[in-house]
Amino acid sequence: MEDPDLYENNKGTIVGIAGDDFVILAADTRICSDYSIVARAYIRVHTVPPNLLVAANGCEADANAWISDIRSFGISMQVLYDQPLIPKSAASYSFVSQYKYRLFPLNISTLIGGFDEQGKSVLYVSDSPGLYHCMPYSARGASYKPCLAYQRFC
Repeated sequence: MEDPDLYENNKGTIVGIAGDDFVILAADTRICSDYSIVARAYIRVHTVPPNLLVAANGCEADANAWISDIRSFGISMQVLYDQPLIPKSAASYSFVSQYKYRLFPLNISTLIGGFDEQGKSVLYVSDSPGLYHCMPYSARGASYKPCLAYQRFC
């Protein structure tokens, strides 16, 4: 008997661009399993109050768990400390929260976008172990290569 695949990669593509005064996160809406399309209207880009955008792709269950974790951290920052969640804090917390799953890591790639303390737009990219980097643009997922090919011409 074959063991079940606990790391079902539901594919998907997420793209982020941080300009001088804007941040854009975009994603496709399909969830795939093997060669079947499971859903056509799945939302991958979410807002974290008051001014943060997060996106995750990979395993759908892991992405949902990570997004609810980041949302609850943003709410607790607002309620307990009366401070909005900034992208660097969210990226740092994302690393810490993903580290607790180090023996059974989350199978996701994430983008965190927003504005820092000085009002500058930033985009943080993290991988499955939770390591994060600040980048001007990024694409992650099944179809990231065509997305990045257009960046050379901008």
